[in-house]
Amino acid sequence: MLNDIWKRGMDIHEITSGPAARTPIVKVSSSVIASEVIDSMLENNVSSVVVTENDNPIGIITERDLLEKILKRRKDPARTYAKDIMSIPIIAADSDQPLTKALQTMRITGMKKLAILRNGKLVGMLTMK
Repeated sequence: MLNDIWKRGMDIHEITSGPAARTPIVKVSSSVIASEVIDSMLENNVSSVVVTENDNPIGIITERDLLEKILKRRKDPARTYAKDIMSIPIIAADSDQPLTKALQTMRITGMKKLAILRNGKLVGMLTMK
């Protein structure tokens, strides 16, 4: 993406968050068990999943959440639900927002993942990795 931007001679402030976001997004229902969350992450080779209810993002589960809330606390992943281990609130930015502003939001909040929304719908994830 950046090579294309340099070729076109765009100013960094003209770049919006949408094209920089990772797609497709791996989503899970808040009612799935943690072992299914882990399976989804492994199958899709991702370090996080977005937790949804009625297709609306309500939280996020990261590898760190799994380590802290399942492994460290010795919880049974077959008896623990996504809603019990997700991090909330999910931090979001509009897809038309300048990328520099989205990155600033991530820096200020200390979040490594930022949901990208278009018309209120989840369209991608911006990640620091």
